[in-house]
Amino acid sequence: MTKLAWGRTFGVLSQLAAIGLLLVSAWLIVRAAEQPPVLYLMVAIVAVRFFGLSRAALRFVERLLTHDVALARVTEARVAAYRDLDRVAPVGVPGRRRGDLVSRVVSDVDAVQDRMLRLRSPWIVALASSLLTVALLVVVDPVSGLVVGLGTAVVLVLVRVVVPRAVRRSGDRSSGWRGDLAADVSHGVVAAPDLVAYGATDLLRASAHRSIDLLSDAQRRTSRLSGVGEAIVLVGAGVAVAAVAALSGGLDPVLVLSLIHI
Repeated sequence: MTKLAWGRTFGVLSQLAAIGLLLVSAWLIVRAAEQPPVLYLMVAIVAVRFFGLSRAALRFVERLLTHDVALARVTEARVAAYRDLDRVAPVGVPGRRRGDLVSRVVSDVDAVQDRMLRLRSPWIVALASSLLTVALLVVVDPVSGLVVGLGTAVVLVLVRVVVPRAVRRSGDRSSGWRGDLAADVSHGVVAAPDLVAYGATDLLRASAHRSIDLLSDAQRRTSRLSGVGEAIVLVGAGVAVAAVAALSGGLDPVLVLSLIHI
């Protein structure tokens, strides 16, 4: 296995440890409310400690491995980008101002790291953890497992397909405006004496403010879309919890209250 695969594996284990911590701690709280002999709770107490410590340790190892791979790929991508630019466009790119070009080279290369750490790896970890959790629920109670599995599938499809497309369109527009803003700032720094001499500072300031306003609008739109995705997750979780509580009447109440905390 590669280092990235190991990192994602530790990420799945860390997520499973977090789920185990929620499950066992919920069971411990509910069971302790019944005031049984304390020896009945010792295994759960030890399990809470185990899952709490292992979650942090596994998360640290996952971050260490995935960030190491991501930073190495960013370094390779940055070197390749500058090498290709020097070969293809040694004197610049037609239709692109210098500041715009520099901004795109820097931000687009940094996006390689964000794509790996904030998009691909979290989705792989979430999908694997969800499948294992649903499998556990199916073993405990098939009806509840199927309900949670169906809800999870619907939420994953909505969040994975609908929201990213809208965010991508907004991000494409903000990339151009970010480049325009960087070009205006670079032009203002390099050509400041000429701009003052010809009285063109107001024009440059107006152009920069326009880019700032458009970029701010795009970022607010992206934030709203991200909020919609989080709302979909919360609503889906609430519906799944209500469905599990309604359909699992034959199970032990302590177990039901523990399962709905997953």
